[in-house]
Amino acid sequence: MASDPLRHSWVFDSRGKPSTLQEALVARTGLSRNHAKRLIDSRQVFVNGRRVWMCRHAVHPGDRIDYASDREGESTPFHPVILVDTPSYLIVDKPAGLESVGAQGLEPLLQKALHDDRLRVVHRLDRDTTGCLVVARHPEAFDALLPVFRERRVLKIYQAIVRGSVAPAEQTLRTPLDGQPAVTHVRVLDANPQASHLRVKIDPGRTHQIRRHLLGIGHPLVGDAHYGTRDRMPEALRAVRRQMLHAAAIEFPMPGSDQKIRGEARLPPD
Repeated sequence: MASDPLRHSWVFDSRGKPSTLQEALVARTGLSRNHAKRLIDSRQVFVNGRRVWMCRHAVHPGDRIDYASDREGESTPFHPVILVDTPSYLIVDKPAGLESVGAQGLEPLLQKALHDDRLRVVHRLDRDTTGCLVVARHPEAFDALLPVFRERRVLKIYQAIVRGSVAPAEQTLRTPLDGQPAVTHVRVLDANPQASHLRVKIDPGRTHQIRRHLLGIGHPLVGDAHYGTRDRMPEALRAVRRQMLHAAAIEFPMPGSDQKIRGEARLPPD
């Protein structure tokens, strides 16, 4: 790595005390906590030769940390995949590793790529969730669609890979979340003893609903660093870099019309 000026390596030593990977990067490099988090989230940091994507990963004296720094003033071009394009709304295929909104999120990248600063993301997907994301083209369209989401008139279908063989093959999970009703419809598309491929439909859609409901029945998402239990994952699944959740389809009525807009996103390669 020494031959590349953008790659850096050092042996961690903090007077015998362990630290988190994010804290170690900040202390060593002088980067902001947000910048260090972006490096880790983008899979550019290694500990003892193994890629690590958890900010809270514990590092100990003697651990070798490698990372790739950002090239100053240079950014990777963003090429959005547009699934549906109407005068009022877009449905885009969100890649993994990207927040929906925020300074480094899909929203400003999309605005820049399409040269339109009026574009606004209507709802959100987790950083590592891929698939259908609805974007309003102008403020009036954004305001008109908010009640549609608030009144739960949006059909959301996901695909997921979870630990273990899920049974029965079709079931509905109704455990309330945060004191609110939450319903998750699950259908097994394929399964083996190690993992199951699921089709999931949610109603109405609470924070992390799919991840929490599936964890509740003992089948956490493969690659889920927050809700998953990596130490209990089969060996073949522990190296999966992100949560295996994909927003496969979304459908909603056009405000003020009987017309429905539907977008479908292919499963990503991973």
